[in-house]
Amino acid sequence: SCQNLNANIKAAMIPLISSVLEPSPSINYDFVAGSYFIASLLCLALAVSSLVFEVSSVKGWWIALAPFPPALVWSLIVRARWHLALESKTKVE
Repeated sequence: SCQNLNANIKAAMIPLISSVLEPSPSINYDFVAGSYFIASLLCLALAVSSLVFEVSSVKGWWIALAPFPPALVWSLIVRARWHLALESKTKVE
């Protein structure tokens, strides 16, 4: 039935989403979040220049950087989890 299918989809999605948000111990998420923040600022500056001030030389360039703001949100979530893991590791040692 449809309810069983929905339950199966939810059961399959939870581990997938959890694995996407699980920090890798070998990655410095401060650097990742900082890089995504800079790219997001550049995206914002280009979007404002293009859409608000109508600077023709940068028209549409912000679209190339549009994936960075959502990636910044993701990296901040993973960074928070990474810091929690580092703190708990430090307390154990």
